[in-house]
Amino acid sequence: MIKVVQLGINPILEQYGYPEMGVRIGIDIGDQNAVLQYGWDIRRSNDDNIQNQQIVKNPHYDIIGYTVNVAVKMTGLVKPNQVAIGQLVYETLDEKQKLAFEILNVGTDVWSYVSNRTGLIYSVYTNVSS
Repeated sequence: MIKVVQLGINPILEQYGYPEMGVRIGIDIGDQNAVLQYGWDIRRSNDDNIQNQQIVKNPHYDIIGYTVNVAVKMTGLVKPNQVAIGQLVYETLDEKQKLAFEILNVGTDVWSYVSNRTGLIYSVYTNVSS
């Protein structure tokens, strides 16, 4: 996603005189999530014959829950074009993959989420700067 923005979207923005865009990505895992349908896009089909037109309903979906909330809040801890991963994600990585991340040292005044498993502050990691 970061490369798409840097190599695909930002050159177009620059071409038209707009400021470049940066993204922050938060990744975490957990089981306290839900898919929620919260509305519809309602439109008529594109058939030129009005008698043959049908009403087309497309639902809106969102994913909500504790894990999603934590992942979103982790993005506020990193700089643009960085990835934040939660402790559970980091623990699933193999040793080589772990080398691409470093623990993010933030105070409990900024980050105070507690791990359900350990009772300690839930660690957040970010990609190592190149």
